[in-house]
Amino acid sequence: MDIGGLNDKRPGTKKEKRLRVYETPNVAAWNVRSLGNKESELVEEIKFKGINVVISVTKKKLKGTKMLGKYTMLYSGVSHKTRAQSDVALIIDQKWTSQITNYSFVNDHIITVRLKTNRGHITITGVYAPEEGREEETRRFYKQLQKEVAKYNKSDSLIISGGLNARVGNQPIPNVVGTFGENCMNRNGQTLRDFASFNDFKIANTFSKTIIDYIIVNRRLKNLVQDIKIFRGCDIGSDHFLV
Repeated sequence: MDIGGLNDKRPGTKKEKRLRVYETPNVAAWNVRSLGNKESELVEEIKFKGINVVISVTKKKLKGTKMLGKYTMLYSGVSHKTRAQSDVALIIDQKWTSQITNYSFVNDHIITVRLKTNRGHITITGVYAPEEGREEETRRFYKQLQKEVAKYNKSDSLIISGGLNARVGNQPIPNVVGTFGENCMNRNGQTLRDFASFNDFKIANTFSKTIIDYIIVNRRLKNLVQDIKIFRGCDIGSDHFLV
């Protein structure tokens, strides 16, 4: 995700002196479905693309941290006795791992991390929403997600992404949903539209490109997100693109 104005380090400018090293991370979402023995492939792909933080669905059980070369993976999954049908993870490179101020394994659908930047903090929330048709699970998911939104510091930049299993359509809502969505909308998509509207969030993909793994940002980032890039050439056995 390209955040305009935050990574400007042109030589000879006053901004270059002010920003130094850690301004804002390059954040991406990639639903790899099951990480398994693809960890090294994943790391090589995101390293090559210059990505600092990846929000991913890995179907890894339990909760914890794991080193993947120069990246740290925070993962929040189900118990050993439960079938691995949900899990969300954040994979963070070495330089940004040192900027973590706190993180939370909320449940097997939600994980959050807060990073320090030169302009304050950014909260990144990785999610994996229930599939279409699981209405009670979806209701509980958004109830918990709303609780997490209520907790974050309102001066933070906020990004929510991962596997949302939603199709929000292309009927615009000013500054919330753009016209680049798909022609269809499912029930999960309507729920996501309602959630974004209620919180004054922007579903950034729908203003430039569309894909089922949405990038959602708060008011602080609304006007700074310049582009959502879809890396169609990345392939580690998933039918989802790196976004």
